[in-house]
Amino acid sequence: MADQLRYKGDGYGSDYNVVPYTLAKSLGKLSSDLLVTGLIRNITPEARAKGSRFGDVVRFPKRGQKTARTMTPGSGWEATATTDTDETININKWKFYDVMVEDSRVLYANPDLLQGYIDDGALSLAEAIETDVIANYASAENTVGSAGGTFVDATLLAIRKKARQLKFRQTEPTYLVYGVLAEEDLLGVDKQVLVSESGSNNALVNARFGKRYGMDFYTSNMMPTITGTPTAEHALCFQNNAMGIAFVDMDLQGSMPEGMALPVDMKSMVWTDDNGRPSYSMRYILSYDHKNFAPLLTLDTIYGTGVVDSRLLIDVMI
Repeated sequence: MADQLRYKGDGYGSDYNVVPYTLAKSLGKLSSDLLVTGLIRNITPEARAKGSRFGDVVRFPKRGQKTARTMTPGSGWEATATTDTDETININKWKFYDVMVEDSRVLYANPDLLQGYIDDGALSLAEAIETDVIANYASAENTVGSAGGTFVDATLLAIRKKARQLKFRQTEPTYLVYGVLAEEDLLGVDKQVLVSESGSNNALVNARFGKRYGMDFYTSNMMPTITGTPTAEHALCFQNNAMGIAFVDMDLQGSMPEGMALPVDMKSMVWTDDNGRPSYSMRYILSYDHKNFAPLLTLDTIYGTGVVDSRLLIDVMI
């Protein structure tokens, strides 16, 4: 875990300092709870390189598309330029979690209690991030299914057909993330759950359907419902470059003027991927609420998310 954490912080009183491992564990929890967010394009390195802050717009290039041409011997050819475009992500999301513990003796005497509050905060932030990322379904230009339908084998074939028609990249993974209604439907399809049909008992043992029709299946309880009657919900079929997310580096350097006695402990953390590229960032502050005479714990993160290539995003209605 330490190899994946970049940590900076300042403590004002060793009695209150939280060790880096505690925060690394919580940031790792946030990372593991990000399902859809972990499957899309992360442009945090670009945002960090440009020193992006809340309210900024991160611009990054989108490659132009070209096709192979036929060469005729003895004839000339002319090079044609690609039409590169700039994609943008608005850094406009600032989410925080706070908890005030009136009995400070209990908090400082029980490290597991403080760890638990930090873990709860990481989970709460993860849910908020996932909600914003999944909300990108509203910008999808392609849909499959209708509200009130059932998620059966024919639905999966229709999704796969649509992905083929949209020319999803065959060399990159295709993801299908669905909610509780679709999972309930799939668990009732013999072809998906019976070992004699699918060759695996995963669906019955842990409700994981694995890979079907060239798509990686995932279940999330964060998928939005469709208002009205009958009850319905959205699912998402996409590839990595369909959506993007960028996190601000919650670096504390210069954020607190000298002599300003507010927090007793401030730390920022950046979670990196296997290649050492920054992915997620979270800030931890433990201060004292003078009005309520109690310790105040806050966790916050700043980010932006949006659709990068709508051609690679399908909104599935069930």
